[in-house]
Amino acid sequence: MKVVVVTLLATLFMQAGLLLWKISADRLPSVGDTPTLVVLKAFLTNKQWQAGWVLTIVGWLLLIKAMDLGEVTVVQPLMALGQVLLVAVAVTYLGEKLLRIEWVGLSLAALGACVLATEANVVDPVGIAWQGFYLFLSVGAVGYGVVILFIVIGHRGEVPLSIAVGLSFGTAAVLTELFTTSLYLHDQELQSFAVLVNPILPAVVFANVAGIVLLQVAFQRGRVAVVVPLNLVVSNGMGVLGGVLVFSESMTAKRLAAITLIVAGTALLHRVGSK
Repeated sequence: MKVVVVTLLATLFMQAGLLLWKISADRLPSVGDTPTLVVLKAFLTNKQWQAGWVLTIVGWLLLIKAMDLGEVTVVQPLMALGQVLLVAVAVTYLGEKLLRIEWVGLSLAALGACVLATEANVVDPVGIAWQGFYLFLSVGAVGYGVVILFIVIGHRGEVPLSIAVGLSFGTAAVLTELFTTSLYLHDQELQSFAVLVNPILPAVVFANVAGIVLLQVAFQRGRVAVVVPLNLVVSNGMGVLGGVLVFSESMTAKRLAAITLIVAGTALLHRVGSK
């Protein structure tokens, strides 16, 4: 249960940060259509965006700890539960009402979480399959290539942007697991100075920052009902692929079913609730 608790805390902080970013994104200059310095100044001086950044950093640090404790094929799908938990808070404390189909989505995601939690055990990494890692990076590169192709030929809408966000965050999740695993295999602690000089850390930061920037653009140019579900599907798919290829994590039928329930339930909540 320790893995579940740390992961849920991570996703709660991250989702609260994303919510503040979504609110501020609608009021800030459009990324890509406004001079870069003007955009940076507007974002860095916006208090809501700053608060969102702080919450997201706290969530990211907790995510690193969750990856250190558990498997990426379990932690990454559980991160999607932040969406469901925010809905539960809204219903419980804000008195908001849900449609019947939204209750179905909430129930599916909660059921998937309960099933997945039975496999969320603290595990010690067994090693890194570097050939699998290079294959994973190749798949990600092909995915980015397809997205760039769509953008070049004029399809700059929410779908390619959402896929790019998912690719970034999914890659970031696998890199984070790679980061914590490399520390463990070299008998280094997360609290040690070795964290700062680990060569994988810049890649983790870059992938997360890329995801954040792309998410801001997607929020400004697309609908949450499309951006969030598609991002979840791609990021979870990348997490599962990386877990299997790089860390030899088992993908049991129960785990796959649980992941499907979480993604389907969360996507249903967003698609209905955003209309």
